[in-house]
Amino acid sequence: ASQGFAANLRKALFDHVQSFSFSNLDRFSAASLVTRLTSDVTQLQMTVLMGLRIFLRSPLMLICALIFAMKINMRLSLIILAAAPVLIVGTFFLVRAAERLFTEVQRRLDGLNGTVRENLIAIRVVKA
Repeated sequence: ASQGFAANLRKALFDHVQSFSFSNLDRFSAASLVTRLTSDVTQLQMTVLMGLRIFLRSPLMLICALIFAMKINMRLSLIILAAAPVLIVGTFFLVRAAERLFTEVQRRLDGLNGTVRENLIAIRVVKA
């Protein structure tokens, strides 16, 4: 499912970029477009893949785990229920920190791809 999603998204993005005016294309470097499109589509593909896994399996696992925990020991199952919000809040903060780091990595990849592209163009000019 995520592979098909990514393929359709790549085609839609390519078609959209093809419809850009020259003024829009001047605002983005080719390196930036390549980096963003490749990286963002891959990230979305992984998000869909992991999201499907998590949203399909996790609720079922949680319900079954709570039922078994209640059968074994009711007090321990209440502790598990009390700890769940703490885990959710902690996960939220981790995702926020990862998002900031991902943005920084994206910015650096744009710069790297721009430099590599300039060097490759310069090699062609020198050879000519």
